[in-house]
Amino acid sequence: MIAALSQLASSEHPHRVNTASYLAMSDLVVNFDLNFNMASLDEEDPPRRFRELTAAEVSKIASDRNEKSTAYNTSWGVKILKEWCVTRGRDAAFEMLEPDGLNDLLRSFYAEARNKKGDMYAKQSFVGLRAAIHRHLISEPHCRQINIMSDREFRSANNVFCGVLKQMKKAGLDQSKSKIPIAPGDLKKIASMNTSTPRGLLQLTWFNLEFYFCRRGREGLRQLRGDDFVFLTDDEGAEYCMMTHKEATKNHPGDLRNDNEPQKRMYATGGPACPVATLKRYLSHRNPKCDALFQRPSSGSKKPDQQIRYDACPVGKNTLGNMMKTISSSLGLSHQYTNHCIRATVITELNRNGYDSRTISTLSGHRNEASIRSYCTDSSSVQKRNMSATLSGCLPSSSTSNVRPNPNVSGPTENQALVQNEARMEISENSSVVTHNMSGVNSIFSNCSFSGKVKIYMK
Repeated sequence: MIAALSQLASSEHPHRVNTASYLAMSDLVVNFDLNFNMASLDEEDPPRRFRELTAAEVSKIASDRNEKSTAYNTSWGVKILKEWCVTRGRDAAFEMLEPDGLNDLLRSFYAEARNKKGDMYAKQSFVGLRAAIHRHLISEPHCRQINIMSDREFRSANNVFCGVLKQMKKAGLDQSKSKIPIAPGDLKKIASMNTSTPRGLLQLTWFNLEFYFCRRGREGLRQLRGDDFVFLTDDEGAEYCMMTHKEATKNHPGDLRNDNEPQKRMYATGGPACPVATLKRYLSHRNPKCDALFQRPSSGSKKPDQQIRYDACPVGKNTLGNMMKTISSSLGLSHQYTNHCIRATVITELNRNGYDSRTISTLSGHRNEASIRSYCTDSSSVQKRNMSATLSGCLPSSSTSNVRPNPNVSGPTENQALVQNEARMEISENSSVVTHNMSGVNSIFSNCSFSGKVKIYMK
């Protein structure tokens, strides 16, 4: 109608339409359009732009900002504190206490906290207990503006907390083994794992992804999909594998902090143990009816060249969480390693090979370089053997035939001369060579004075 009105106004006989008639027709058009638009809105609902959520759904989104394991540990710690309050006749609603009252309560709780058997908690459990109470207080719905771990008002309670930690140390309860690096000999056994079976191929693929991407234990394993990885080549033509997206991890949860997680790559090495080739082979044998990356090996007998070697059923999260323990038992490794030991191995080996903390963090994802140094506080097995052999060489009656130092490991070269049962010393002076054989190490430099060029040869 608007188009008709415009055409009428611009016709060859504009004098036939006066101003009053034109305005009246305009009002009619506007009213018609408004009525038509309102009627069309009543007839069919427009697509919803905003989603309507209940209060419970909004609360769930807020609680999902933390991992399920974190929420579980928080409820565990709060439950223990409330049970202690009931046992001691205290008010279990400790969330509303003033700092002074809360400090007195925590001071007694730290000193008396025990597990179900009545024994003291292990160090990690006790530290997690305090952290759980702190998270509960600062989270919704309480949102307390306090820090029970560092505020001055809680100094006396924390003094008791540290005193209990010292008692645990004396009682031998500080036995954390979650960060033990995998020994080089055990790494060789893992790399030579039999992949002709579906289970062996699954385990080696899982280990390579944990190792080369420096993953955190069991984090996100159950959510991985078969199409989460892509194979590319770099500027020099080297083939590598990388993930198609960035995962939400503990260090990079996707919040407002700087979340530019570096790109991680797993390069092809060639040979039968190539991690890229192993992943490709595993993907080619997966069951297409299941999206999960890690699938259960088929129970029936499968030939190595058979296409589908896995069932359309994902591997359980507990099986994935204990995968390294299973590998340790099946291969007869020297320790019962955990999944996190793989991450500790990666960080430790990179540090020992000269990579700085900032470079290592691009693979490990650590935000704080001090966290990386916590992995590198111990010496390697080879260094321990060398140090023990050096000390044994200082004792004449000690035998070091079973423990010999590795010349490739850094250490004082003088010490390497003290760990042999036999040594041959040549003194060159004025073209004359004197050879002296000694069986006692202490006699090498006893009551001797030398001048000129001295050479020590190991036998």
